[in-house]
Amino acid sequence: MLDPPTGEWPVFPTSHAPSLYQVAREIIGNEADLSDIDVDELLREHECPPPSITVDASRRRIKKMCEAAGIEIDGEYLKLHGARRGIGHKLFEKDRGEAQDLLGHQSPETTKQAYSDRVAEERSGRVSDLLDE
Repeated sequence: MLDPPTGEWPVFPTSHAPSLYQVAREIIGNEADLSDIDVDELLREHECPPPSITVDASRRRIKKMCEAAGIEIDGEYLKLHGARRGIGHKLFEKDRGEAQDLLGHQSPETTKQAYSDRVAEERSGRVSDLLDE
């Protein structure tokens, strides 16, 4: 979606103007006039990746989106780790090896432990199916 010019581009870049202009100043110098410059365009042109969005900024954005959409989870907004867990559950259901890789777990055992509730559900379902037969 972002069509990054290089592989170093962050998945979630910041939109924090001071951070972007700081990187731009490193490219064209501290004394340059940046008032008429499109910072995003400058960074792309020089293939200089912007900083990633911070965890705090991500939390604020998700909270604001949840409020706008009227979404509450146990009386609160969706938390970043909760979103990761939800995605992790779906990945784990589809392909455990892919889930391990995409979630950045070092071993298959870490992934299996993290989603042991899914493993227990699967086993319970299989046992029920066998007993029904």
